[in-house]
Amino acid sequence: KEKEKAIQIETDNYEIEREELLKKRIAKLEGNHPTGVEIEDHHANVKEEYEERLRGAKAAFEKEKKQLLEEPEKDLKKLQEEKGKIIASIQMDRRRQLLLLFPFLLALHQEAYKLYMGESYDLSVVDTALNTPPFLTFQGG
Repeated sequence: KEKEKAIQIETDNYEIEREELLKKRIAKLEGNHPTGVEIEDHHANVKEEYEERLRGAKAAFEKEKKQLLEEPEKDLKKLQEEKGKIIASIQMDRRRQLLLLFPFLLALHQEAYKLYMGESYDLSVVDTALNTPPFLTFQGG
């Protein structure tokens, strides 16, 4: 919506500039032509000058319009890249957090498997000074 509004403003500015150039051309044609120059040559010079300025104004308008059309896409791409980086960093942080739990989860899984298979672990070998849960001792019976 903002893009359309900006393009409309540029279009209006171009139309105003075109009208001003046309008014200047008419004023030059209606005014006194320079001495030593034929009227037809003067009219041709004025027409050529008008067309040249009009081409310049049109080129500037097209350039501005193109920039307005491409600018939001660049911003959108930049935002998507930043979003991707943020999501990747969040995922990496989660992986790091889960990686710290991996040894404990592995030990818990092994102990649960031992219990399932009818094996048990020896509670007498638990080192209470380390405050290590019994399922982390890897001592089996």
